[in-house]
Amino acid sequence: MKMVHLSRFVSAVFGFGIAILASTTAAENATTVTAVATLYKVQEPAEGLCRLQDADQTSDNFKYYASVSAKTINDGCARCVEVHRDGSLSVTAYVLDVCKNCKSSEIKLSEEALSQLEFDPESEIRGRVTYKYVSCPTSFASGNVKACLMEGASNTYIPMQFSNTQKVITKVIINGQVATPSNDAFFYSVIAPEADATQSEWYEDIKVTLTWDDGETQSGSFAFSSSDGCATSASQFNTKGENSASGHAVYSAALIMISGCLMMIIDMI
Repeated sequence: MKMVHLSRFVSAVFGFGIAILASTTAAENATTVTAVATLYKVQEPAEGLCRLQDADQTSDNFKYYASVSAKTINDGCARCVEVHRDGSLSVTAYVLDVCKNCKSSEIKLSEEALSQLEFDPESEIRGRVTYKYVSCPTSFASGNVKACLMEGASNTYIPMQFSNTQKVITKVIINGQVATPSNDAFFYSVIAPEADATQSEWYEDIKVTLTWDDGETQSGSFAFSSSDGCATSASQFNTKGENSASGHAVYSAALIMISGCLMMIIDMI
C-alpha cells in the first residue's frame, strides 16, 4: 500500500515539476506576432510618442525603424524588433514610435525596412509578416546606457529619457527618488526636494538606479554639460541577457523539487 501512495506522490511531484519547466520555457521564449506591415515615415527621430532624443539621423536607428503597438510607451520605445517575411527574408528595426490605438497585428516600417523585406514601399498593398522583440544589434545599441534630459529640465524638475538599455525598464530612481513614467512620451521624472533645488549645477552628477523587467537592478550616474542634451553613464550598466530572472528562479525550484523527490525514493528503498 505504501508503494502505491509513493508512486502517486512521485507522479504528482514529477508532473508538477514538468509543468513548471514547460511554462517557464514558454515564458522565456520571445512571443512572435503575425502582423500586417505598412509604410511609416517620420522626418526626425524625436517625432512620435517615443520622442527619442539620442537617435542619430544618419544611423541605422533612423534607417531601419518601426512603429509598433504597445500596452504602454515603455513597452516598445527604443527596443528592437526582428521582422520576417515568408521565412526567408528578415530585417531588424528600431522602435521609434508606438501606436496606442493600434492592434498587435499591425506594424509600421520605414521604406528601407520594407525594401529589405522586398515589399514595394509605394504600394498600397499591405504585406503579412511576423515579428518579435530581440536584443538590439551593435549597429543600433552598444556600450553603456545613455540618458537625455527632456524639455523643461531644471534643478527642481528632472525628466530623463533612457536608451541603449536592451531591456525594458520597470522602475527608475533618480537621485534617491522613485521617478514617475510619463503617459505622453518616453521618459521618467522626479521633482527635486527643496534642499536640492538650490544647486545650480545639479546636472553634473545625476545618480540613477534602473530596474529591468527581469528583476535585475543596476546603478550608475550621468554627467551632463548643461540642463539639456544627452550623456552616457559614467559606470557600466549590465544590459546583457534576455531571459527572465524570475523564470530562472522557478526553473531552479522545479529542479530542487524533483531532486528532493528522488532523495525520498532512495531513503524509502
